[in-house]
Amino acid sequence: MTNLLKRGTTYEEVYGNFKWNIPELYNIADDVCDRWADEAGRVALVYEDAQKKLHTYTFTEVRKYANQLANTLASYGLTRGDRVTLLLAQDPECAISHVACWKGGMVSGPCSVLFGGDAITYRLNDCGAKVLITDSANYPKVAAVRKECPKLERVLVIDGEPDGRYRLDQLYLRHHGHAQGLCAAPSHDAWPYAQPRIYLRLLSANGRLFVVTG
Repeated sequence: MTNLLKRGTTYEEVYGNFKWNIPELYNIADDVCDRWADEAGRVALVYEDAQKKLHTYTFTEVRKYANQLANTLASYGLTRGDRVTLLLAQDPECAISHVACWKGGMVSGPCSVLFGGDAITYRLNDCGAKVLITDSANYPKVAAVRKECPKLERVLVIDGEPDGRYRLDQLYLRHHGHAQGLCAAPSHDAWPYAQPRIYLRLLSANGRLFVVTG
């Protein structure tokens, strides 16, 4: 997917020679994570927490955690095309959750932590999310509207267990750090390029606008 542009002497020549190299089958998790994960120590994420402490994650670690979460989601019965909403700030768990969804063929849907209950409810119901992943700070908003979201089956929390919810890091430990089933390595679990990967709902002046990218 790299080196898409061929050199030319004019813009028209470059434009005329351009062609998207779109594979028949594709798994985005391979491009953003797995293809780099065999190089030990290669840094994927650097995160500064609220206490100003730096945390570094390698691609190998991201692959391991994403595989574990993907296998967790599959154990819940989620399959290709199912929606998972991520009500998270830009935490490492947010990136890992996206990769996990893509590994399992699921559609990840980012949801801003600035949203209130009504906006969260609308997005959960509109996309038909079966699982929501959030943190303790935003969990009360979810708990308040949970009964209004009939398709939502599970809520996972990355940093606690409010009301007995499922804590994400503990779920990791129950499942393998290697891919299995739907979460097989991308070369064995690719799917048509046009299949949706990410569910985005955008705000616009005329109201409803959404984009599903593939």
